[in-house]
Amino acid sequence: MPVRATLKAILITPGAEPLATVQLTGAGGLDTFVDNLTVSHALPMGQLAPGADVLVEMADVHRSGDGQVTALAGIGDGTTGGSVTPQMGTVAVTTDGAGNGTAAVSFPQVYGSPPAITVAAARSALAGGSVRAAAITAAGFTAQVTAAPPGIGLALSWSASGS
Repeated sequence: MPVRATLKAILITPGAEPLATVQLTGAGGLDTFVDNLTVSHALPMGQLAPGADVLVEMADVHRSGDGQVTALAGIGDGTTGGSVTPQMGTVAVTTDGAGNGTAAVSFPQVYGSPPAITVAAARSALAGGSVRAAAITAAGFTAQVTAAPPGIGLALSWSASGS
């Protein structure tokens, strides 16, 4: 589930994943700080500054520590004055006997070119497996689960950011 948040701090350590502290603002009555969220590699690190309006993907709002900062909300693209349009949603994937599965995702609004995509699932549900976006086009992508527990249904959250 995507949740709007305000970036409060970002820790960028060479050789390590960037970590963020955010204040959740878009989850109804939930107005809390969450530390040590991973940050999508698709985000421009130079634009991540305290006070930035961001989207956090959380597969389960009750396990906010599993979230990831996935998009900057409402920023210009720096070249044409156009805006970066975030879109988000959820998709269900059922794994096969080997723990693999896919689901096609179509964007509600088609982009002008393939956007940056982030796909997330609760780490506990993946149990060592992984999730990624494949076959990305301006109209959609394929959510792909690999090496998760066999024969389970997973709820994946996704976000796309492009123009």
